[in-house]
Amino acid sequence: MMEGKKKHTVELDYNQTEANVFHSRHWVMDTVKVNDNFAGDGSDVMMTMYECDYGYYDHNERAFYGFALVNEKLHNTQNANTVYRRYNRYYYNNNLYYKGLNLTEEVLSGGDLPYICTMNKYNHQTLTRNDIESMYVTMDTTVTCYFEGQHDKFGNKTLVEYGNNLTTAYSYNSQNLRLNGQSVINAGLSNPQVNYLNNVLHF
Repeated sequence: MMEGKKKHTVELDYNQTEANVFHSRHWVMDTVKVNDNFAGDGSDVMMTMYECDYGYYDHNERAFYGFALVNEKLHNTQNANTVYRRYNRYYYNNNLYYKGLNLTEEVLSGGDLPYICTMNKYNHQTLTRNDIESMYVTMDTTVTCYFEGQHDKFGNKTLVEYGNNLTTAYSYNSQNLRLNGQSVINAGLSNPQVNYLNNVLHF
């Protein structure tokens, strides 16, 4: 527990994940509680809980590549700690170059109604200097979908039925320096985008 000069506190709790065929047990953040100790301004305590899943250990590199899924839940401590907001974040964790990069972030209500879904697509660039080639990962495309808490007519979350989505594509110059991204508002998603996003969201 950490305590500030004005008696506000931050409490951190950790736990260990279960071991499986992909990785051993790991210490991960479980709960964060922030108490401002200032009465009369709403909830005194903010509580956030985390869940990590789909960890992967690469035996060739002898390195743990992290978790493919991290869930973040925000709790209303004034209403029996009910969840009022969720964040589902998906990461690459099966590739040496891409590990740790964010694939998708979903923002949902406590009742799992979708609000915003942001998806990132990456590529790799080759940089040659003094006849030595090296590869690094670059951002290719970002797609942001806005659901405003709506489901489709079948009650399912969908990336096709709803409103506008914002697509930002990035380009690079001859020195492999990123230029400004160009954003386009699209009504619905194209088939390649749908296939890509489905592969990500149905991990």
